[in-house]
Amino acid sequence: MPVVLVVALGGVLGASVRWGIADWADHISPGHVFPWATLIVNVVGSAAIALAARRWVTSGRMWAFVVTGVLGGFTTFSAFTVDVVMLLDDGRSALALTYLASTLLVGYGAHEVARTT
Repeated sequence: MPVVLVVALGGVLGASVRWGIADWADHISPGHVFPWATLIVNVVGSAAIALAARRWVTSGRMWAFVVTGVLGGFTTFSAFTVDVVMLLDDGRSALALTYLASTLLVGYGAHEVARTT
């Protein structure tokens, strides 16, 4: 199977799980009060990518499927950016800055914890 199909299959899986988490978060916290889903997927994704980088060679089909495909489809920088802009546009600058900082700090923390385990 060509590597591009391996990545595509992983991307379908990762994006589908991300959508499921976003759907769940909308039921838990309706009205987009805080972008919990994006925070969750990006922090979990940071940790998962760190674990993968520690255990696998960064080439080959396993890396292409799991990291580029599944985790690339699962994590999202673009939604993170949109969430920050939406919070700013809504006049919630303190929450936007809290979200921005918490995503970066907790994501980095998750990455470091996973990397050192």
